[in-house]
Amino acid sequence: MELSKTQRRKIEKRKQVTGKTIVAIDPASKKHQVAILTPESIPMMRSFKIFNTGQGFKRLLRKLEGIKKEFPVTKFLFAIEPSGHYWIPLLFFFKKRVFKFASCWL
Repeated sequence: MELSKTQRRKIEKRKQVTGKTIVAIDPASKKHQVAILTPESIPMMRSFKIFNTGQGFKRLLRKLEGIKKEFPVTKFLFAIEPSGHYWIPLLFFFKKRVFKFASCWL
C-alpha cells in the first residue's frame, strides 16, 4: 500500500521534530510568547515573553545558550505561528545564527 501525500508530509514533519528541543513562539506586534519544550514535549521552564526587538531576541538567545551549556547535545527547532508579519524579524535574527525553523502550517 502506498502512502498518500498527506501521510508522507506528516512523517516528514515528525522526522524534523524528533529528538529536538522545541522553541514554540506565538508572535505579536510588541511581545512574543515563548515556550521551550523537551523532545518529549515537556516544558523546560515557564513560558515567557520577549520584546519584538533585537534586545528581546538576544534575551531568548541567552536562554538557549544556557540550555545548551547544561545539555550540550541539544538541537533547537523553532516552531512559529506565522500569523501576520510580526514573526519575520525573529526569523531573520535566528536564521543568521543557523537555527532551524518549522512552520506551523506545513
